Amino acid sequence: MEANSTENAGNNSARVLMLPMLGHGHTSPFLQLAKKLTERGIHIYLCSTPINLNSISKKITESLKPDSVTYDKAFARFSVSPLYTLPSVWLHNVSAASLSYTFHLTSNSGTEYPFPAIYLRDFELRRLLTAVGRNALDPCEDSPIPLPVNTCRAMEGKYLDHHASSMNLKVVPVGPLIPSSLNSTGESGDDDIELMNWLGQRSEHSPVFASFGTMYFSSKEEIKEIAFGLELSNVNFTWALGSPKGEERRLDEILPEGFLERVKDKGRVVQGWVPQAKIFRPFEYWWPFVPLWVLVENGVAIEVVRDENGRHQREEIAKVIKEVVFGGAGETMRQKIKDSRKKIKSEEKENLDGLLTLIIQLSKKNSSHDINIARA
Repeated sequence: MEANSTENAGNNSARVLMLPMLGHGHTSPFLQLAKKLTERGIHIYLCSTPINLNSISKKITESLKPDSVTYDKAFARFSVSPLYTLPSVWLHNVSAASLSYTFHLTSNSGTEYPFPAIYLRDFELRRLLTAVGRNALDPCEDSPIPLPVNTCRAMEGKYLDHHASSMNLKVVPVGPLIPSSLNSTGESGDDDIELMNWLGQRSEHSPVFASFGTMYFSSKEEIKEIAFGLELSNVNFTWALGSPKGEERRLDEILPEGFLERVKDKGRVVQGWVPQAKIFRPFEYWWPFVPLWVLVENGVAIEVVRDENGRHQREEIAKVIKEVVFGGAGETMRQKIKDSRKKIKSEEKENLDGLLTLIIQLSKKNSSHDINIARA
């Protein structure tokens, strides 16, 4: 995909190759970033996936001759060596708090993490250290090139500064990279229209949206507890319930017996993709780039605490939902969210300007060194 704009094209003629990982949570931020940079006159080329790149990366460099490459951080595990001759940056689609805290844990610094709001319980820490090592986390830690992160200072300023200090490099906030209009999410299918119509018939602030991302699949035990928790809460809800490819089953096979019949007037369980941006856009209460820690710290979320074994309990799920929907917590959080959104909006231009400056610098560096990408 190629995108460019005549607006400001005379000032900025840099060509940027973007390599997002597949998965909506990865491609969507890259698409939003591409759109914003295109409006500034930058020529953008989007390409995926790792399998394709391994076979065509040399052809890409020879035909497109990009000035720089913006990698999805998830590409760190894949080899795209013909592109490494180009000036490049790694765009992180995880939060600054997650980067800062995880790097702290894996750096063997022997010091206490300075922000007590960010912590892991024992079962969470075991899972993390099993799955993540320092090399996998930050292979570019010695790079002098600034590190773009899909976040903003309004929510994560101190974590951006801490990570920059820990890694001795500049960390650049470039977010939030979320769809700026309903049209950004694409055309609506019949299922989307039916769901949006159903939600539109619910009273204001009453529906609950349950989703755990496109790359996390709840276990049978988690599905059962979430289902009973939603039922016990007695609220209107939409639940996006995905399954691994090849393991799809009918809802009545994976949900508790009789659940769909009991909640038919209050709930919708959707298998597959749900138009999250459309659901949240009228309220502007969407925080896809910020982890629960930071949301709780800023007073815009309440955690559903798991037990000591890391399991969800239906009673705890129902209790928190009721506190938000029927208690006073919901109204307080909505006001704080509105205030936070104003702060986030005010820094969007500054964040984009910082990334634009970095791209232009990389473009000039590529030109001055006359990199022969055809021999990569």
